Amino acid sequence: MKPSEDVPDFTSDLRKTRIQDYRHTINVEPGQEFRVLIDSFSSDPAIERSALIQIIVKDSQGIRVPVPKWTSMSARVFEYKYLNDGDVLSPATTDFRVLMPENAETLELIGHQWRANANTLILGDPIVHLMGSDAPLPMTTATKAAIGWKGKEFKHSIAIPREAQETTVYIYATAGTQGTAPVTVSIYDDQKRKLLPPEGLPTHAKFGTFTSISVDEYQIRSEFTITLPQCAAEIILTGVDWTNRTPTFDQVPEAVFAANNSLATVYEFIDSNKDRPLVIIDTTAPPLGHATLSLRPNNLASEYAQLGWAVIFVPFGSTQEFSWLVNDHLAQVPREHIEDVVNYAIDHSETAKGIYICSSFPSMENNARGERLKRHGWRYIYEIRDDMEEFNRVGYSKWYHPILESRMVRSADAVVTVSSALSKKVASFGPGMTEGITMPNGVSQLTLNGSKHLRQSSAIETHEAGGVVGYVGHLTPSWFDWTSLVRSALDLPHITFEIVGHGMPETLDLPTNVKYLGAKTHAELLEIVAHWKVGLIPFIDSPLTRGVDPNKIYEYFAWGLRVVSAQMGAVETYPSTRVYTHQPDLTLAIQEMVASPITDQEMETIARFAESSSWRNRAENMMELVEGVEQ
Repeated sequence: MKPSEDVPDFTSDLRKTRIQDYRHTINVEPGQEFRVLIDSFSSDPAIERSALIQIIVKDSQGIRVPVPKWTSMSARVFEYKYLNDGDVLSPATTDFRVLMPENAETLELIGHQWRANANTLILGDPIVHLMGSDAPLPMTTATKAAIGWKGKEFKHSIAIPREAQETTVYIYATAGTQGTAPVTVSIYDDQKRKLLPPEGLPTHAKFGTFTSISVDEYQIRSEFTITLPQCAAEIILTGVDWTNRTPTFDQVPEAVFAANNSLATVYEFIDSNKDRPLVIIDTTAPPLGHATLSLRPNNLASEYAQLGWAVIFVPFGSTQEFSWLVNDHLAQVPREHIEDVVNYAIDHSETAKGIYICSSFPSMENNARGERLKRHGWRYIYEIRDDMEEFNRVGYSKWYHPILESRMVRSADAVVTVSSALSKKVASFGPGMTEGITMPNGVSQLTLNGSKHLRQSSAIETHEAGGVVGYVGHLTPSWFDWTSLVRSALDLPHITFEIVGHGMPETLDLPTNVKYLGAKTHAELLEIVAHWKVGLIPFIDSPLTRGVDPNKIYEYFAWGLRVVSAQMGAVETYPSTRVYTHQPDLTLAIQEMVASPITDQEMETIARFAESSSWRNRAENMMELVEGVEQ
C-alpha cells in the first residue's frame, strides 16, 4: 500500500529489509528465554498471514532441537510465527517469546514470504531480548511502538551521580488494572554490594523495601523521594507479580537528583563529560525540575542529554529550589554564574565539540557571549521561539531591542525558528539575509504514552458522545480572544465549552454553556479531555500570535482531538485542523467540526502525526542540524 499524497510516510527514515532477506543468529544456553519484537508491513495487508518467521534451535552438532511448548508447526519449516498484518501507514508489531530447550546452542530467526502475491518488509532492527538479563529493557520498537513489561519482568537501573544527596524517582505504569502494586527499591555501591534500605519507604517481609504504584484506567505516575547514602552508586527498581493488580511498565523511570549546588559540581560535570559534545543552552525559560512548567528549551535539554550531548542549562533567572545536577549528562546553573561556567568550559572542555544555543534571548550580554564562544571554535545557534519584538511591544521582554536581535541573527552559525512566519522575519533583518530553518514545537513522550488510549478507534465513541469543545492554556486577554469565544458560545448554545488554565479574567461574564474548570494536573486532564471532540486555540490575530507554533496543538492531537485555531505558524497544514480568520468563521468551524463524525482513518492520521511530533524527534533534527554546521 502506498501512502496518499496528504498523509506522510512515518517509516521513511527506517531501514527496510525484505522478509526473505532477514536472518538473525545468536548463541544461547539451555533454559534461556528470549522476547522477540519485529515491526513490519505488507504491500497488501488484506492478504492475511502473508509472511512468517521460522524459528530454528540447534545443538553443538548443528542438529535442530524442538522448541518446548511451541504450538505453530509445519512439515516444511517446523516451528514458525506468522507476522501480524500491517501496512506502510500502520506497521504491525509481532511479539513472541522463545524458551531454549536442553542442548540448545544457537537460535536462528529466518524470514519467509509465505504468500507470493504480497511483499513484506521488516522495519529497522528487530529486538531479541534475553529475559532476566541485566541488559537495559527496550521500551519502544523501531517504529516507537511501546513495549510493555509485566510485573517481575520489569527491572531498571538508575546510576547515581557522585554528588547526589537526595533523589526523587518517578515510575510509570500502564493503564489496564485497578488498585496498587509494589515495585522493589534496592540501593548498591560501586562494588555491587547491597546497602541498607532507604529510610521513608515501607518494607515487605517477602520482597523487601518497596514503593506502591497506583494503577487505574489511565497511566499513573508514582513517585518517592529518598536520602542517598554517601557511597550509593545505583538504584535498582524491580516489578513484582501482584495477583490481578500486576501493572505493566512501558516507559523508562525518571530520577531527579538533588546535589551540592556549587560551581565545583558543575566543573566536575564538565570534566566527567569530555567524551560528549558540550552544549550550553542560554534561555528565557524556567529552570529544569518543575513538575508542570516546561517549555521547548526544557524539553529539548532533556532529550539532548539522553541522545548523547552533555547539557548545561541556564534558565532566565535562578534555579530556585531545583538541583544544579539533574543527572550525569544534564546540569543547570543560575544566570549569575554563567560567566564562571563559560570560562571554565573554554579552558577545560573540548572546544571543537562546544555548542552554544541562545533560545529567544538576544540580549547584549548573550550577543557578546555567543561571539566569544564562536571565536573559540564553538558552534553558535540562535533559536527563535516567539516574536520577541511583539512581546516587547505589549509590555513583556523589556530587555529586547531589534538591533540586538539583528546582530545575533547575523553572528550565529544557524538560526532556527518554530514557525515559517518567524523564519521569513529572519530574512527581513537586512540585505543578504536568508530565512531561518523551521523546526516546530512538539509534545512530551509522557503525554503521548499517558494518552495513547485517547487516540485509538475505541476512544472515538467517547469523544463523539461528549462532543465538548475545550481549551487548555493561559487565559490572559493579551492574546486569548475572549470576545470571539463568548460570541461563538452564544451562537452555539447546544455545544458545551470547557476552559482549563491560569489567568482567567475576574470580571468576565460567561454564557451558561461555557464552563471554567480552573487549573488541572495532567492526570486530571486525561479524564476531562476524553469527552472533548475539538481543541480550541482562539488567539487574537496579531504579529505576536501569527509567529507562534502552539505547543497545545500537539497535546490536542495526543488526546485524539480535532482542532479549531486562529491563523498562526503552519497549523493550516496539520491534520484535522480548521483555521479561522473572523468570529463568524470560528462559529462555523466549531459547528462543522462537532457535527461531522470522526472516522477510524482520521483518528489513525491524528495519532501518527502526534507520535511523529515528539520532543525526541525534534531533538534528533536539531542535533543533525548542529552536526552539519561548519566550524
